[in-house]
Amino acid sequence: MNVIVTLIRDEQDILEDFVAHHLRMNFDKIIIFDDQSEVKVAKLVEGLPKRLSNRVEVHEIDFDFYRSEKPPAELYDAELYGRMNASKQIYFLNYAIKHLVDPDSWVAFIDADEFIWLPVGDVATLRAEIAANGYCGIILDWLNYGHAFNISPPLHNNVASYIWRASTVHGEGKYFGSIRDLYELSSPHFPQVQPSRQVCDAFYDVRSDLFSARQWTADEIRARPHLKHFMVRDIETFFRKKARGRIATSQSVESDSPYWSDRIRQISISNEIVDPEFAEAIIQDRLAAGLPTDQHQRALDQAKISMANSAHFAAFLDFDWIRKEMPEYKNLSDSSIILTLLRENKLDASVLRFARVPDDFEPETYRKLNKDLEKLNAQQLRNHFAKHGRGEKRTYRDPESP
Repeated sequence: MNVIVTLIRDEQDILEDFVAHHLRMNFDKIIIFDDQSEVKVAKLVEGLPKRLSNRVEVHEIDFDFYRSEKPPAELYDAELYGRMNASKQIYFLNYAIKHLVDPDSWVAFIDADEFIWLPVGDVATLRAEIAANGYCGIILDWLNYGHAFNISPPLHNNVASYIWRASTVHGEGKYFGSIRDLYELSSPHFPQVQPSRQVCDAFYDVRSDLFSARQWTADEIRARPHLKHFMVRDIETFFRKKARGRIATSQSVESDSPYWSDRIRQISISNEIVDPEFAEAIIQDRLAAGLPTDQHQRALDQAKISMANSAHFAAFLDFDWIRKEMPEYKNLSDSSIILTLLRENKLDASVLRFARVPDDFEPETYRKLNKDLEKLNAQQLRNHFAKHGRGEKRTYRDPESP
């Protein structure tokens, strides 16, 4: 069997897409651990067509893993818990391997915002090619998709809303491979396999470590298997998740700052290229699964309109671009551009928290002009921008930074 095992919390906007896409790829089963989602995954799965829901297995984590003495009996393995109680994700992935998956299966350990992309064939084809090249598994590299200039969730919030991506793959990914050849699943990114076995990359070369990914060309991205990673679907949701903390580990937001620093860095490089191909593929996946597609088509249409809408570029304050593409702003200073956009309701003041600082910035002007900024006094605004400096084009700021 070919199986997906995933841990989910509050991914209701993309769960149907995730299931429809991977079952159309002919995965035999998707095992989901629902980690205290507000909208229960089991209820969402019940609403799917039977031919989909019959291949989805849901286990609910309705307790605090790090504060409970131990998991309830139906999800408890004393040996695993004794070794892996520092990571909720690792415990439940290993629990699935040991108790829920046939030992001859191949498993993909991916999150709900990660979608496997295969240029041809299905998952059985991929598995056969990996094995034929002498490997027991593959590391599927991330191709990160950005927020597509959405400050808050778009009206039709689904995968088809996000058509901006990075120009090349990120040097990290997830494992898909043989369970029998695993020595230890200490990480879904790069597990330990038996000494006599090896894992490969998308080019069927030996993958010696997690961060040894090569730079891919545009043609290679279309021709090689990888993960479409919708890491930052809109800025507000991203920072809400940051405030909540990671579900994978028990670390606090403060102690896990390197993780979030990398994610914030990724925000600025995940909106480089417009690529609606995967959004169009998701619509076809839903058609094949018997799921409605009207909201997704509207989302894609709106994303294309937004792509062409100069206000979306202006909102992230690429001043040189604005002057070049919007003649009415050609002779305006940076601050004058922002003030004009605010007056014309082309710019939401909330984006000022993420944008680069204009050279002639005057915090009092912004505070007096827009009610959203009246909550911050002039000194707070000045301190915030002084701390972050002037930055570069499309450099985004964490509003929760002290």
